[in-house]
Amino acid sequence: MIRRTIEQKKIYYSRPGLYRKKLEELESTEEKVIWLLNKYENLRNNDKLLIFAFWLHENKVSFDLDESIIKSLASPETIRRVRQKIQNEYNLYLPTDQEILESRDICEEAVKDWTRRAIEENPVEVLE
Repeated sequence: MIRRTIEQKKIYYSRPGLYRKKLEELESTEEKVIWLLNKYENLRNNDKLLIFAFWLHENKVSFDLDESIIKSLASPETIRRVRQKIQNEYNLYLPTDQEILESRDICEEAVKDWTRRAIEENPVEVLE
């Protein structure tokens, strides 16, 4: 069960349409990222290349970008998170570069340690 503060509940429940839209965006993005990772192995090693390829293939981006086009692009963070989920949770389309694999493992452990320490040092009261 996810425990949210009163403030979090106000934000969460005030925008259910936004929540559903985000879920739909994540599902659609996941399908597109899987297709790209399957078709182009080199994209498995570099999030910037993956994001650029995503924009080129899915958003039909040209090199003449104006502000309205940039605003309409899929979020790089969403693309990265979906790639991360596909590789970490499904264990599919893993990086082909061993150094990238090792680096990601180290970063993951560092984030876990940092999060654990931050929680221990700053406990959060859970409201129900």
